[in-house]
Amino acid sequence: YNLANSRCEQFDTCSIYGPSIASVNNLFFDMFEGGKQAALLGDCDLIKSVANKIGNVAMVPIVQSILRYAILNDNTSSSDITANIAKGELYALSILPIVKAHNAMIAENLEESMIPPVDAPPSILVPNGAKAVAKLFDAIMESELELSCRDVGHTEGIRVCNVFHDGWGSYSTSESTMSTADVLGWEVTATVIGILSMLVIIVLLAEMCERKQELKDERVEDADAPSSSPDILYDVNLDG
Repeated sequence: YNLANSRCEQFDTCSIYGPSIASVNNLFFDMFEGGKQAALLGDCDLIKSVANKIGNVAMVPIVQSILRYAILNDNTSSSDITANIAKGELYALSILPIVKAHNAMIAENLEESMIPPVDAPPSILVPNGAKAVAKLFDAIMESELELSCRDVGHTEGIRVCNVFHDGWGSYSTSESTMSTADVLGWEVTATVIGILSMLVIIVLLAEMCERKQELKDERVEDADAPSSSPDILYDVNLDG
């Protein structure tokens, strides 16, 4: 939530309801309300659909952050010890498994661009420029990750999804002043934990819903089943 808000001004994706509120966060609230109503209705399929959409939208600020640090780390040596390199690596690591599940080659290129090599000579990060990183996401943005280009937005001349506009601004590669907590990637950690917590809640609701439906079906089957006990005939003497 906070990461999306911090990126919205950089990517022109703030909500009309406030200059520091990301539009995707409003979408989150709408989705959770939809999930709540689906749970109350016992619609398990709809709950699963909402959970998938929440998972997809949760990746928007991560993609934005990768693009942000692709700009800041453009043609930087991986041997440099900077907060920008550390944060770019952490954001990339947080989404690489998902990207790899859709396209292993794109995941490999993203890793080479954003993550310093281990047990290997230093390399140049983002060697082909930040636009090349954006183009990697272009190939899977809407078709695989099901992310909206409008939600991701644009920054400093870069727009994911086919069109790159140099006229929007020049690159800003100045080193940002980060605290130790930033270097450790506290933003990434908090974001990932928040996303996982939300998904766990939705999954639990889906399981509860399915169990409720199973119990309901069992009760219906029991009610429809013929009685196994023989009929008992009573001879009633109305005269006493």
